[in-house]
Amino acid sequence: MKIYDEGEWTVKKHSTHEKRRVWRKLYLEADINTYEIILLS
Repeated sequence: MKIYDEGEWTVKKHSTHEKRRVWRKLYLEADINTYEIILLS
């Protein structure tokens, strides 16, 4: 799964470097009984 941050898809698509990229760590938790994904940040 690829998640694009604000402005990141524009950089990828148009090769513009006008906006500085900010990377964030994403923590996910999954319930194996219900196959439900819980987002933790």
